[in-house]
Amino acid sequence: MFTSLGTSLMSPACLAEGHSRTERQRSGCVGAIQTMRKVWLTVVVLLIYFTEQRGSMGLDGRCLSKPTCTECLRSLGCAWCKQKGFLAQGEPNERRCDREEALRKRHCSDGQVLNPQPAIRSRAEEPMGTVVQLEPQNLHLKLRVGMPQSFEVRFRRAEGYPIDLYYLMDLSFSMKDDLENVRNLGLEVVTAMKNITSAVRIGFGSFVDKVVDPYVSTVEAKLANPCKEGYKGPCQPAFSFKHVLKLTEDVEEFERKVSKQSISSNLDGPESGFDAIMQVAVCQDYPSVGHLSQVLSANNIRLIFAVTDQHIQNYEALSEMIPQSVVGLLEDDSSNVVELISEACNNLSSYIVLEHRDVPPGLGVSYSSHCGDDRLAQGQDRGECSDVRINQQVNFTVTVTSSSCLSKTESFIIKVQGINEELRVTVETLCDCDCQDSEEQSSQCHGNGTFHCGICSCDSGYTGQRCECETQPNKDTSLAVEALCSPAQTNSTGTPLCSGRGSCVCGQCICWGQHRGQHCQCDDISCNRHNNMICGGNGRCDCGNCECFHNYTGPACECSTLTDQCQTSNDGICSHRGQCECNECHCHPGFFGSHCTKPLAPCDTYRACVACMLHESAKNMCHHPCGSAKPIRINGTQSFTCQDDTVRFNVELIINTGDIFVYYTDTPRGIDPWIINMGKAVVGIVLLGVIVIIIYRLMLEVFYQRERRRFLKDKENIWWEDTQNPLFQEAVTTFTHPMHVLEPDADCATSTFGKIKQM
Repeated sequence: MFTSLGTSLMSPACLAEGHSRTERQRSGCVGAIQTMRKVWLTVVVLLIYFTEQRGSMGLDGRCLSKPTCTECLRSLGCAWCKQKGFLAQGEPNERRCDREEALRKRHCSDGQVLNPQPAIRSRAEEPMGTVVQLEPQNLHLKLRVGMPQSFEVRFRRAEGYPIDLYYLMDLSFSMKDDLENVRNLGLEVVTAMKNITSAVRIGFGSFVDKVVDPYVSTVEAKLANPCKEGYKGPCQPAFSFKHVLKLTEDVEEFERKVSKQSISSNLDGPESGFDAIMQVAVCQDYPSVGHLSQVLSANNIRLIFAVTDQHIQNYEALSEMIPQSVVGLLEDDSSNVVELISEACNNLSSYIVLEHRDVPPGLGVSYSSHCGDDRLAQGQDRGECSDVRINQQVNFTVTVTSSSCLSKTESFIIKVQGINEELRVTVETLCDCDCQDSEEQSSQCHGNGTFHCGICSCDSGYTGQRCECETQPNKDTSLAVEALCSPAQTNSTGTPLCSGRGSCVCGQCICWGQHRGQHCQCDDISCNRHNNMICGGNGRCDCGNCECFHNYTGPACECSTLTDQCQTSNDGICSHRGQCECNECHCHPGFFGSHCTKPLAPCDTYRACVACMLHESAKNMCHHPCGSAKPIRINGTQSFTCQDDTVRFNVELIINTGDIFVYYTDTPRGIDPWIINMGKAVVGIVLLGVIVIIIYRLMLEVFYQRERRRFLKDKENIWWEDTQNPLFQEAVTTFTHPMHVLEPDADCATSTFGKIKQM
């Protein structure tokens, strides 16, 4: 069984019947399948007129300058100043192209800055009385290259709008049991659909298979009666598609038409379901999946595939390739078809997809979906919201960006899948200058050209930024004039005029910026730097070379010729232990510090010297390990910087002479190492024994506790039962006292021993 769902569409069959526009929109031959008419959902588009940042601000806040106004406006973040006299003599036209903020700082007055801003405006609305879902129906965007422009789309799922259901059924022989249920389907479907909307129409069509071999048997007898032998019911010849009933509100007519249908048969498993859908949609045959998907989407048709369990996987894979389609599991006898249609209709109508079509090259469209409940998705290729309830509003922000200039005004559409209304967006790019200040024979051009948008277009025979120079009558003379703007030693062909740093005006270089010189070969910013300053801040840059101030030298004037930082009032330069270079001490090996006053690793350096001095017999041989240091023996117990088990000493540098003194003393005699080692061994043995005892005692305690728990558990399991031994008889002793006799008439009963009475 094959059932499908969609919005209203126009087929050639409808047009052939001559219906009016309104009637055709409600016609039963529109569509294969359930059609959601154009008032089913309400979409409202609100414009956001953005107060953009000034056009001078590109994505990175910079502008790549261009020499003409048109090129400038096509450069991201740029504005153009058309003001007369804005440029200084020889200043290039590129200086007119900059960020708007920079142009205004350079005193380009109001009204003279060209910086067109992006804009959105709504165009003509539909006439009054026309049912409108999408507002406005048309938008016009003015875009600057690289500057995104956004507007908001608000969508509200409405309640109570008509639904058109076109039931398309497979009448092959395997569906003979289902046909009986379908004959009574009309009233049940309408009743179920009225839970969604108050207005429902229903139509019917059927399909079997292509009437050609190998799809059906072409034997003449089988063409007339294709059903299996032994089948006694009515059997009609096979057909590809048959339109039975157009959309109607008359449920009884639906039942009458369907009751007249009879089963047919074919040979192969697949039937012509796709052919039937295409016939219903646009009266074409033999579709591919891609073609079918395109046609259904273009005609706003939504499909419900109602299939049995053995085919559901195939149709689920197919549904992924067809937008706005859903697959439902159908019982073998189609008994659940009403519930399936109702559920699928709700699922399709609650999933909202906003998309664009026919976008011209150079434009990019993205979406941000605001689906309520703090659900927000940004940077989508299309807007999507699921589980949208009736009367729930969802918002989409649509962003359009132009990556290049359009040669003409272009347009594209934005629409909701399954809805036949659309928002048409026309786009133009702001890439041309509308200066409206053309002035022929302008004084700005020395009367030799036309002034337009701030620059001169020179008449024939004149050249220069302001047409101030006459062009030379022959090539040789012209080259000679240009040669005046090139360095004499590099005037070969291809050498840039004015060193590429200025304009050649009538044989004279007009340098740009900080450049100067006859051929603009010099500038005051290309000298060496020190501490991120030109000439270290200690000189003047002259044509690429530093001219250092007094007391400074070096390629970047980084070196001071003074020595005041290398000495103090009490010592010599670098404490006699280094050289002063650029007013900084460079210490000899073994010393460091700003004035070389600190010995490097003194303890390691002079330990051998002190050890030598402590051996009395070797004192006269200590000049080699001590070097120029002067060892001095002292008495006392003061602390020493350098000390270990063998030596104790201090090292001191006398600043004013540069002499090094090593003050040392004997190391106090300590305890005999053998005794210390023996003590350590004894302590270790005792400690080990204590640890072993503790471990043994803990293990023993664990064993006792385990045995105690076992005893207590066994005691709890002992149960003593009191029973009477059958062999046991209680002992009885009878005796007679000679002085007493028993009274036979005693009132009380005789006990074991009897009642005794004195005789």
